[in-house]
Amino acid sequence: MKTRTELLYLLGWVAFALLLLSPVLLRMSESLSEGWGAMPSVHAQLVTNVVISLCIFLLPALFLPSGREALRAVIRPLPPRYRRAGYLLRILALVAVTILSSNLLYDGIVKLSKLLGSPVQDQVEEVVVGMIRQGSVSFGSLFLALALVPALLEEIFFRGLLQPLLMRSYPRQRWKVFLFTALIFSLLHFSPAGFLSRLVLGLMLSYLAYDSRGLRIPILMHLINNTLAILSLYTS
Repeated sequence: MKTRTELLYLLGWVAFALLLLSPVLLRMSESLSEGWGAMPSVHAQLVTNVVISLCIFLLPALFLPSGREALRAVIRPLPPRYRRAGYLLRILALVAVTILSSNLLYDGIVKLSKLLGSPVQDQVEEVVVGMIRQGSVSFGSLFLALALVPALLEEIFFRGLLQPLLMRSYPRQRWKVFLFTALIFSLLHFSPAGFLSRLVLGLMLSYLAYDSRGLRIPILMHLINNTLAILSLYTS
């Protein structure tokens, strides 16, 4: 299959999943939760989140020709330079600065929106806060459904599948590919408040995937960011 054709199939799948599949799964979750107590409702939301992630982000990797390479990228060894302490420390510093910057950017947007009289909040954050307030969900469940699974599956899709297809289609426009991948990554979270912060994260994740020639480092950064976000909400 030609690269451009595969890329069109991939983008078409995303459109189908978002317009049809996700709403159907969400409606099924709501139907199953009606008349139940808080605990079944919360866990139904978590299960739905995992199922949606599996359908949208993993299925293309299982059926598209480039999907095998995306899956192999998860366990691909790091380049030799990553074994040098100095280089690895620089990468870790970049990760730390990016996560801190994205969080400060998000907090600034939230505070600015309040000052302007139109308060906004990240939709994912609202869902997690609601689950925690119900008091019927453990940190382990949140970590699995909202940190580990998204970090793994989203990186397979965005940096393991979409980005390489774009790189093969536009080999001389590396940073434009990074930006487009990060843009789609941020848009698919459907959060105006968190758009810029996720765009910053997405750019760094794209760079790390390119620099490390695999997904180990992007998955780790994504997981750290998600875990810190859940911890901050869980302990607040």
